[in-house]
Amino acid sequence: GLPKAIPRTHEDYLCNVKFLHDAGEMSNDDVCLLAVPVGHNLALLNVVGAALVGYKIVLLDSTWPEDLCRTIEAERVTYFPTVPSLLKRILEFEKLDDYDLRSLKKISAGGEATTPDLVERVRQRLHAAYITEFGMSEGPLCRTRLNDDLKTVCGSVGKPICPDDEFRILDDAGRALPPETDGELAARGPGIFAGYLKNPEENQRAFTTDGFFRTGDLARFDRSGNVTITGRIKDMINRGGEKISPAQVEKLLLAHPDIADAAVIGMPDRALGEKVCAYLRPAAGKNPTPDEIAAFMTAKGASKLLLPERFEFVDVLPLTEAGKHDKKALREEIKRKLEQPE
Repeated sequence: GLPKAIPRTHEDYLCNVKFLHDAGEMSNDDVCLLAVPVGHNLALLNVVGAALVGYKIVLLDSTWPEDLCRTIEAERVTYFPTVPSLLKRILEFEKLDDYDLRSLKKISAGGEATTPDLVERVRQRLHAAYITEFGMSEGPLCRTRLNDDLKTVCGSVGKPICPDDEFRILDDAGRALPPETDGELAARGPGIFAGYLKNPEENQRAFTTDGFFRTGDLARFDRSGNVTITGRIKDMINRGGEKISPAQVEKLLLAHPDIADAAVIGMPDRALGEKVCAYLRPAAGKNPTPDEIAAFMTAKGASKLLLPERFEFVDVLPLTEAGKHDKKALREEIKRKLEQPE
């Protein structure tokens, strides 16, 4: 669709930066490596943070594992904000042990699901603390804390960073939902933007009558106030009227030891509207079969509705500039494949 301009003020953005870096316990002794586009919010929060807190910032225009490892070693990087896809590249790098990465103390990652296996590998291979986070250019920010347990880090995106921001989970009518109930994540407060630039139609849709910004993300609170992102409303797969969350299917798939990465999309179907399609990148030297994967998912408690009806095994999953799975490209590819004769 058309780009939406997101005006930010000095006050709401500095609110984001201050509390984000308080939660990450950043100091002027830190060295931060950025290997994502500087115009993206993930990077920009740290560019401004470097000025506010006083730590060193290192910009890298490569996402190749060797370049990342070489830079971490040479610059004595202590903090690496990134996305899970890049972490997986580093952990699978065959020359990882050739580099001295002992300076690395903290890694934060968001934009995609974090699995227990990924956190454990980061802790064992990189000896760094893992922070799971969620953020938007519009202002809502959550992250786990350095002292959170493994269950919280793997199963949630932590708590809102700003103590004065209000977060709610809303039903379709805009009513607040109780903990452990899925709905749309919404937020208002000093860290949240005031509205899209010259776009009254979008602002009317995006904000509730009492000023809460609708994020478009499906989420729930646990009893401790941690937020779990369960999907993206526009990415939900509608299979004959049944709504399926790609994130839920991906989490099950990524628990399989022979699967290194997974992206789940809806593929067109004449009878049901959409069916579940899983693009999988097998782990090195592994060759899982659809039947084996389905049996594994079933053993994990997955209903038949969550089992992908088509598997595509690939060597590389396409990524956006922000390092997330490019699901638009995957949807276009599977559409072309379905249009081809058997």
